[in-house]
Amino acid sequence: MSGGGPPIEVRFPYTGERVSWLSGVSRQVMDEAIAGALAAFEEYKMVPAHRRASLLYAAAEILEGREDELAREITLESGKAISESRVECRQAVSTFRVAAEEVVRIEGETVPLDGVETEGMHGDVRRFPMGPVAAITPFGSPLGIVAHKVAPALAAGNSVLVKPSPSTPLSALSVGRAVLDAASALELPTGLISVLPCADDAAEPLVTDPRVRVLSFTGSSRVGWALRSLAGQKRVMLELSGNCAVIVHKDGEIERAAERCAQGAFLFAGQHCASVQRIYAHESIADALMRLLVAHAQRVTIGDPRDDETHVGPMRSEHEAKRAAEWLDEAVEAGAQVLCGGRHDGPVFQPTVVTGTQHHLRIVCEEVFAPIVVVERY
Repeated sequence: MSGGGPPIEVRFPYTGERVSWLSGVSRQVMDEAIAGALAAFEEYKMVPAHRRASLLYAAAEILEGREDELAREITLESGKAISESRVECRQAVSTFRVAAEEVVRIEGETVPLDGVETEGMHGDVRRFPMGPVAAITPFGSPLGIVAHKVAPALAAGNSVLVKPSPSTPLSALSVGRAVLDAASALELPTGLISVLPCADDAAEPLVTDPRVRVLSFTGSSRVGWALRSLAGQKRVMLELSGNCAVIVHKDGEIERAAERCAQGAFLFAGQHCASVQRIYAHESIADALMRLLVAHAQRVTIGDPRDDETHVGPMRSEHEAKRAAEWLDEAVEAGAQVLCGGRHDGPVFQPTVVTGTQHHLRIVCEEVFAPIVVVERY
């Protein structure tokens, strides 16, 4: 069925070739999806815990059976190295299974109320599902983050409306298909999940419509706080930009620290919110640590993310690579030294180690979202 909105093209970031085309969701379809989620919630909230657990276990089994296909899908839409995509698939399966286990552990408590002139009274605390949950997800982990939002929401008895990044909707659709197939087999309401690829303006009702009771957003701080201001009385959960720092002291295991920091800095070309962006090394070991980091960066295999030997594939787009290069040039003009890397070929940015920076520079104080790591001594 047509979504009624503008078309969405999914392109392989490494080559730019189109890998899929789908119809975006219009405001009308969005409204219908919200109404469907509310109707499904009214039925699903009465479903006992063991049946909700069965739904999640069944969805996990479906996803596990499609691991190879899903890993390739992640790589084609995001540019993530295929080895990383396989890990993401396994983590998504585990997320659904852990959520299934937690369904039967949703507890309450009994609270004594005889503290102030009340005798023989107590209060019972119980937990209830909130209602339709809007899950807005980024391109960085197109399967994993969707699973992290969908599985707990279903475990608690809610329905879910997923708005994936327009550049990576395929993995979210695969999660939706797995849940729907599992729900159909278990005779549960099929409106439990809707995946709604669309432009940002079409997604506004997910934030403003009072029928949607929870908003869960992962993405930039600027967008997240803007959505929070529009969300009214709904419960809002924000997982926002990162700028992760590591301290390596003089008594640390330098070789181990360099290996882990390099992995954390260059994984998925630095495009995740937990990427290592800043390293502060004690002056007595800083030079040694930098030499080791440079050696790791220079050993990284860069190229086609479909190749099993590739460690670092493309950034999201050539535009993003140019943006990262501008930030790096700004630092160099201010006196920073590039120890390795620093160049890009189209969307592929070389793993880069920088030192001699200043705190106000964007590669230091903002989220660089690129395979660039800053090392400074203390």
